[in-house]
Amino acid sequence: MVFVIGLVFAGSAQNNGNKNPYNKNFSVNVTQQAHFPKGDTALYSFMAHNIKYSETAYQNRAYGNVMVSFDVMADSTLTGFLVLSGVGFGVDEEVVRVLSTIKFAPAMANGTAYKSNVIATFPVKAVKQ
Repeated sequence: MVFVIGLVFAGSAQNNGNKNPYNKNFSVNVTQQAHFPKGDTALYSFMAHNIKYSETAYQNRAYGNVMVSFDVMADSTLTGFLVLSGVGFGVDEEVVRVLSTIKFAPAMANGTAYKSNVIATFPVKAVKQ
């Protein structure tokens, strides 16, 4: 089984609803984007070892890219999963299931953790070896 993952980080840290009462320009200095704390290689390995393809996926030789958008909360949990494009046959749901079991390091701005959005692309291929 071949499994390769590419990550694309999108969006920026949100200011958790803090309003500027003076209606002046306000900027947040993002010092760290949300990321998997053990690094991309460890994330790829984790995903490869934990995705379980359905028999339907194997029968249909499901392959392609599963692009998922999700939010990394300030407490490191992942929520708000949305499959932007997928391959079907239960593979998209399986990618989301595995992602929901991990934690990311949250985006940091001005010394505070913030909710941010990540878009990740996971090329998948359901082939028995």
